[in-house]
Amino acid sequence: MSLSQLPFEILKDICSYLDSQDEREYADHGHPALCALALTCRRVSDVAVALLYANIELTFNSRDAKDIERVNFLNRSFQENPSLVDRIQSARTGLSYSEALGANDEFHGHLARSTLLTTLRSDLHRSWTALQALYGYRDGSFPQLRDLAIGLHHVGGKEGYLPAEQVARLCELPSLEKLTMYAPVGGFVTKSGPITTMLPGLKHLHFYHSRPVSVAVLESILPRAPNLKCLELSVPGEATENNRMMTNSSSMLGFDLDEPLRPAFLGKLIAPAAASLSNLTIDTVNVLFPSHDGSRIDLSGFTNLSRLELSASLVFDTGKTAASCAWSAEFRRCLPPRIEKLHLLFDNDQGVFWSLGDMRAHARAKTFGELWQRRMDANYVEWLLDFLSRKHEDASSLKTVTISEDPVIDRDQNWKIVQWHMTDRLKDAASAAGVELIIKLRVPRMFESADFEVEEESWDWGGEGTVSYDDDEELEREIDEEN
Repeated sequence: MSLSQLPFEILKDICSYLDSQDEREYADHGHPALCALALTCRRVSDVAVALLYANIELTFNSRDAKDIERVNFLNRSFQENPSLVDRIQSARTGLSYSEALGANDEFHGHLARSTLLTTLRSDLHRSWTALQALYGYRDGSFPQLRDLAIGLHHVGGKEGYLPAEQVARLCELPSLEKLTMYAPVGGFVTKSGPITTMLPGLKHLHFYHSRPVSVAVLESILPRAPNLKCLELSVPGEATENNRMMTNSSSMLGFDLDEPLRPAFLGKLIAPAAASLSNLTIDTVNVLFPSHDGSRIDLSGFTNLSRLELSASLVFDTGKTAASCAWSAEFRRCLPPRIEKLHLLFDNDQGVFWSLGDMRAHARAKTFGELWQRRMDANYVEWLLDFLSRKHEDASSLKTVTISEDPVIDRDQNWKIVQWHMTDRLKDAASAAGVELIIKLRVPRMFESADFEVEEESWDWGGEGTVSYDDDEELEREIDEEN
């Protein structure tokens, strides 16, 4: 049997192995072998063309990027044969080279006409205004797009944030089910009446952590999305992007809230989605806030929520540990009644047994081992034991509890994350509750113990510009105050 006589699907599977990405340069996503194959007999050509256009990836990172030549060729092909756009099922573009802006916008204009395009990721290292084919799309564009991911990088201050009205309009794409924002989102720029268009198809809304998202955009979208199942975001509010420096040459993106952290307000903000959400993430990873209003979030009305990832800052007050919070024994009351999987993130200074500041002070004084022994034997987890207790009517749904202390990203890189083996009392309580319990703690990088396994080491220990751990007379005073 000749190659052309094979069934279409088998022939397509064979041809899909051509042009492996492993053999190419960065910013070269072309398919030379498939292009050559497309010039052969009609039978094989149909298979090659289907593969060439089904999933398109383009990266424009420099004048010499081969994908720049390729996008120009694609644009000419779509102009000469408009039906080719209906072969595109997914596309991904990444742009950091200014001279490719026009070609990139034209390419998105062609994508907007595709009746098969279901997935699109579009990254810009420029202002969103450079991509009008997407952000200023015409009615009827992207008719079958279900999964959209947006990236905006190096936006240069709040004036470069994506306005709330742009996000709200993207949610109105006719078939959209999932929107992922790798972009800082600001408030509304234009003054207009409330948007009332319902969004019954929107099921997943993801705002990438460590990027600001305004309260205004959530106030606009959540009441109009009655079928929203999954919501992920960093704590919302007016904020300023700010790189968290780890060394003189390395950093991670984060932001500074311009206002106090208001947990109770946040619970009310997302309450319009209480009846539909099954998966919720709200963290404060790499987020600094000037103060805490002393309230706690209330998610007890989220009756269908089964998976929750939540910053401890939203349920406990500003004490050094969870146990020091006046209402730690009432922890369960603020959680959804049918929770199955809970991930509680200590992603700021507060911790389970010690604060980040106390850990660092004892690390510098070389007394952390003493702190470990004192705290592990004390009653710092009574709130957790009560939470695990089967005395609660809604305890039967709980399956997994993960408690994580995350590294705070700054120049002090003396840390590691360890999985604690826990005390027998905790293990017995978890076993009796039928719950898998995992606790991960921040400890000094050089601290060793048989009571844990190392999960993650600090990334830039000893790098240029990191904090030095020389003897410091102030440490004794800090530790005396803490004791």
